[in-house]
Amino acid sequence: MSQLGAADRACLLAMARRAIDDELAGDAGDGPPLDDLPARLVQPGACFVTLKLGGALRGCVGSIEPRRPLAVDVAKNARAAAFSDTRFARMTAEELARARITIAILGRLVPMPSATREDFERALRPGVDGAVLAEHGRRATFLPAVWAGIASPREFVDHLLRKLGVDVRHWSAEMAAWSYEVESFGDDLDETP
Repeated sequence: MSQLGAADRACLLAMARRAIDDELAGDAGDGPPLDDLPARLVQPGACFVTLKLGGALRGCVGSIEPRRPLAVDVAKNARAAAFSDTRFARMTAEELARARITIAILGRLVPMPSATREDFERALRPGVDGAVLAEHGRRATFLPAVWAGIASPREFVDHLLRKLGVDVRHWSAEMAAWSYEVESFGDDLDETP
């Protein structure tokens, strides 16, 4: 996974904030203009944008697979985190002024053992791996940052299964799993690589 430079990170953070601000101003827009951006920001990319107020989650929306230019993915996910995360009301301008934005750029999805839950748990690297579980057209994911509040791979998988909408004792032959790493940066994080 290649690291973005400080200028690229600053550009993506500014785009995320501007996308939310534009929506607040009534400008739905088509996303950021791509003509003047570095090539690495217009290549397909997947990201999650997380918004926090006073350290508390205020919205988080993302993409698991790269399907559009990274700059567009950042802008669209920032808008969605601010206005479409169903756990929260629409963000206000006053909240945006105080909000901290974190962007997690996802690396490639790596298939993981999933024949049994134990195989999946053993393969997980706490604090490093984000994970995706999928079954019957549904899927759930946790970013690596979730490990900060999780004590063990077993607990991580319990929460991920709940997010998938199944009982924590459930596992089937149709279960598929992937891991990924992220490059995270934000206006509330240390910007050094």
